[in-house]
Amino acid sequence: MAKKKKAEKKREYRNKEKQVETASTSIFDKINYFLLLSAIFLIPIIFVTFIYDPFDLMKNVVFRIIVSFMLLFYILDIYLGKKKEIFFHPAAYLMIAFVLWTAYATTDSVVFWTSVWGKYRRFEGLVAFITYLVFLLIAIDVFSRDRRRIETAVKVSLFSAILVSTYGILQYLGYDILKWGSLPFEERRSFATLGNPALLAGYLVAVFPLAFAYSIFTKNLISFSFGVISTLLTFTCLITAFNRTSWLAAALSIFCMVIFIWFLARKRAVGTWNVRNMAIIVLILVSVFIALSIHSQMQKTPLTVVKRIEQMTEFGGSFAHRLEIWKAGLRMIYKEPFNGLGPDTFRSTSRIYQGEKYGHIAADIVADNAHNYEIHIAAGTGVIGLLFFLSFLIYVFFEAVRIIYQKSFSENGKAHIFSTKDLASLGVNLGLLISFLAYLFQMITSVSVIGSTIMWWFAFTGILSQGKALKTLRPSLKQSHKVAALVGTVVIVLVAIILNVSLVIADHYYLVAKRYTGYPEFLSIQEENIKKAMRFNPWLWDIPGEMARSYYLSYKSTNNVEYLDSALSYALLAESIDKNEADIKSLLIQIYLEKGLYDKGSFLEAEVVASEMAKMMPHHYVSWLLLGEVYYFNQKFEKAIEALENAIRNNPYSAQSYYVASLCYRSLGDNQKAAEFLEKARKLDPNIDKE
Repeated sequence: MAKKKKAEKKREYRNKEKQVETASTSIFDKINYFLLLSAIFLIPIIFVTFIYDPFDLMKNVVFRIIVSFMLLFYILDIYLGKKKEIFFHPAAYLMIAFVLWTAYATTDSVVFWTSVWGKYRRFEGLVAFITYLVFLLIAIDVFSRDRRRIETAVKVSLFSAILVSTYGILQYLGYDILKWGSLPFEERRSFATLGNPALLAGYLVAVFPLAFAYSIFTKNLISFSFGVISTLLTFTCLITAFNRTSWLAAALSIFCMVIFIWFLARKRAVGTWNVRNMAIIVLILVSVFIALSIHSQMQKTPLTVVKRIEQMTEFGGSFAHRLEIWKAGLRMIYKEPFNGLGPDTFRSTSRIYQGEKYGHIAADIVADNAHNYEIHIAAGTGVIGLLFFLSFLIYVFFEAVRIIYQKSFSENGKAHIFSTKDLASLGVNLGLLISFLAYLFQMITSVSVIGSTIMWWFAFTGILSQGKALKTLRPSLKQSHKVAALVGTVVIVLVAIILNVSLVIADHYYLVAKRYTGYPEFLSIQEENIKKAMRFNPWLWDIPGEMARSYYLSYKSTNNVEYLDSALSYALLAESIDKNEADIKSLLIQIYLEKGLYDKGSFLEAEVVASEMAKMMPHHYVSWLLLGEVYYFNQKFEKAIEALENAIRNNPYSAQSYYVASLCYRSLGDNQKAAEFLEKARKLDPNIDKE
């Protein structure tokens, strides 16, 4: 009797497989499905070399344009009456609330346009979150119409990951066909198409669990081989990125997968072959890790696996630096707990809120990101914005756990998996859950950019599109409302395309202009390109700032006073775009000091700016150093020494601070003190007084 019932259940599930439940689809829905797959495949791999930011800008632009077209076809589907129902998940309400709050925080931002577009080379401002929200809403609807679409999307993401990982591994082996020049990190670290080892690691952390789960839950030899290859390559490249947090996240992924499979195997919700697949893959991964450890040690690469493991127990260096960055972020939250300082304004304000210890660790490195996503969100949008976002994450987590339980057990708590197709669906969902958790863990000490974060949002959509709380809404718009919605959407799409293409054009001119910085004979060519860049992107202070720097350097090499006037004009323009940016204020003070040699009134201008800067950034040693230099030139030697003592307290390794202090003491007639400070300066920089 029991065998008969079991056979009937098997037949029942097989019949359900033959009658795949799909909602009504249209040509527009299919186009959106294709665009969705395109985004998942293209965004991680795309980069160009004809703009100054070859990685993040182009990824963002392509993603925004793809999502804009998705919105257009989504509205077209409703307008033409083919979409009888819209699939919507209540979790989206939390994200809608977060985006609305982010918009409010943007209106009160300390740097408005930075909050709109996001910081250059990060781009996680209001526009980014609106794009993510639209992607979330449309992807939930697209995936909800056929569960097989999610499984296909996972395969597409793995194809993309194979390409990215292969390139990263080749970089580790020393076979990079693109000559990137000097790198801001150790040689032989993989960065692939993401531009930075930490960002690459974040992407791989999100993809690795999808590949791992895919390998475990397939019997087909070709599919299993594809899964193993993608798992092996993503894991190998993840190791060669030498990012400690991602290693821990990968270990967390493996641990979670083993626990889940062990639990499901005990409940007989998965077969022994699933356990066998998992054991084989884990054994391969351990072997790869050991092999890479030996290889990096034998090759004597700049950073070895063993050395990186040892650094995990060290709490100095980069960890101490991160700790100081987090403290600065917490000060920002304390300053504006309600609505924050504005989305993605961390770099603009980090110098203001850094502590005294920061200068002892990384005095000349500006923190352009909190390196902790929760702190970064709270600093930009306040505690309320963070609560909306965390509530969304918690909702997604519990929905994912519930989906896995429902796919593994019947209502009476007994296992009901009888087909490999159901197991494949279970594997996809298990991979999505662990991918979501692994990337969340990665964000504790890392930064979010579109190249890696798109996989997080894919996990959100994949999970929510299968959630029990999923609802169907029936649009009932009047014809006039439909026309208005369509016209409005067309306008939005056109504006989005024009603005985003403009950003790319501007960055191309910016790249061309930067090649001529400091060469007086090419100033006219450079300025022409800078003006073109500003015409297409008037919101980025870096563009006029670069021209100001070039004119200043040209003055230093030619003593042409006219160059100083031009430098001042561009520096003031850059400052008007971002009044908090320390780099441009520093340049502005230096320009005023040079102008003071010809116009004594400029010394007073320099003093005003330097005093404001020191007051604004009390623990930024450069602020006090520049103020000390200004006082020195204004012959206020006692005040200069006081300012320079503040500079030394915030950065005891600044040779220039000791040197200027020695000049002040010599001017006051204290030769003993002058000699003492000069000796300290020479210990830090033997050539300090020979230039």
